[in-house]
Amino acid sequence: MSNYLLTPTPAEEALKFLANKKALSRSAFERLLPELRARAICISGVQSLETVRRVLDRIKELPAGGDWQEIKKGITRDVSPFLVDPFASNEERAEQVKHAEARAELLIRTHGFQSYQAVSYASLDENRDVFPAWKYLTAGDDRVRPEHVALNGLILPCNSPFWSDHFPPWNWGCRCSVVGVSADELTKAKARDSKRLPEEALVVEGARLRKLEENGTLLRAMPGETMPQIFDCRAPRATMKEGAYYWNPADLRLSLDMLRDQYASAPDVFAMFEEFAKSTDAGGVTVWQWLNGETIPTKTTISIAEDPKTQKPEKTKAPAAVEKISTVGLPHTLAASVRSSLRVVDSTLAFPKLPELPVLATHETSTLGAFAWNHIEVSVLGSHPELTMSHEFGHLIDHEFFGKGFHGLGTRQNHEELAPLMETIKNSGCVRGIKNLIGRKFVLTTKLDSGGSFKSTKETDNKHARYLVTDEELFARAFAQYMASKSGDFQLVAQVEALRAGKLYGLSQWSQKQFAPIKEEFDKLFAAKGWLKP
Repeated sequence: MSNYLLTPTPAEEALKFLANKKALSRSAFERLLPELRARAICISGVQSLETVRRVLDRIKELPAGGDWQEIKKGITRDVSPFLVDPFASNEERAEQVKHAEARAELLIRTHGFQSYQAVSYASLDENRDVFPAWKYLTAGDDRVRPEHVALNGLILPCNSPFWSDHFPPWNWGCRCSVVGVSADELTKAKARDSKRLPEEALVVEGARLRKLEENGTLLRAMPGETMPQIFDCRAPRATMKEGAYYWNPADLRLSLDMLRDQYASAPDVFAMFEEFAKSTDAGGVTVWQWLNGETIPTKTTISIAEDPKTQKPEKTKAPAAVEKISTVGLPHTLAASVRSSLRVVDSTLAFPKLPELPVLATHETSTLGAFAWNHIEVSVLGSHPELTMSHEFGHLIDHEFFGKGFHGLGTRQNHEELAPLMETIKNSGCVRGIKNLIGRKFVLTTKLDSGGSFKSTKETDNKHARYLVTDEELFARAFAQYMASKSGDFQLVAQVEALRAGKLYGLSQWSQKQFAPIKEEFDKLFAAKGWLKP
């Protein structure tokens, strides 16, 4: 491990570099010009910008003297809800946890190490007259990749284009470094090379230098090896792979005007980027404003006639579900259904906090919806997407407000606040009817609208019946029907009644008479929590 990362070292310039980074969504990050990506951070697989910002804040603790292991643990906790599936087998989950830990370490190494190397580059860049050549050094352990090992100890001119895409960290997890070489040291190094074979020389010049600069190939005899080898030392970007890692600390000094000049031969590319940057939010400012160094304007809320001393603080507005649950990327019709369901929630309940979660579209027919802790799924093939979304939102409430532990569900843990409600649900005729089916085969008939446009009949066993009477499913289905009953929303009410037309699915939802005491318990629960809107 590099000495930079072995010991927490306060570094004001490194901290400044991280402070200027911006948390962006994956789609926004990928639309940045490559020269600008080092100024931002996104995390693959993590859809919550709030989580990405929290991870960045933790990485900032490193140059401020933070403890490496504690920072890693915190980041692992942050990203695990998006990378670890609580429903996976023990073996799969153990592997997913390892992956989350590895991702945390990679994030620290990449962005934390970038901050130190940006400072290192700036120092070397300002002292090119003192150090006419730079030496490449690896971390020196068995974790260094072969193409990085091949570069270890090599000395190249400081103005070589090689450094534009090989200044560390030039690939994911790279821990290498660069040091300056004075004119006197360079002379001595060349004298030592005169006693070596060309492929053993450490000072790279002439045809050997041109090949390394032009196509990334290097002929080198490695210590302990009898024959020299040709190494492919191309930077990831040179492989032409989409989304390849790119890092050039010199780009950090480019203004947008300088970047426009760089793209003079491809004005359409820069024009498309400018249009995107001026229309995309980056946390209160557009991407364009952020890159120009503009800050979020301060809003004044006190009028001249008001005395600040007598003003009462504004009551914090509860987050609206329709604002916190993202429908970006969904087909238009499904997005409209999801937002419609969320607006019903917002018209009925107000929660003190809600996580930022995306809704993803699936094409499942057997499972029309799912709640996976880091996202919600709704099938585009479902006949009742509004009710499905209400159902999955019920799982979200169960987890977010009543569950204990990292992946806890209150219904699974017999949360005491849910006890009266769950007892009423379990004692209903609807649930008793489903339990009567357990232990025998039966014919399952589903008819989801009065016109008969969706109807299926098949023989099945009791597996699905057992699933329907699990506590978490009972709560979610009851919550969905509560939303329909409480709001009177036409679509939700119609979808509940349509579901009741099938034999098994009819038992999965309650009649109005059966549901009345359940609705009353929901009212009591939400009123006690202070969530029920008047």
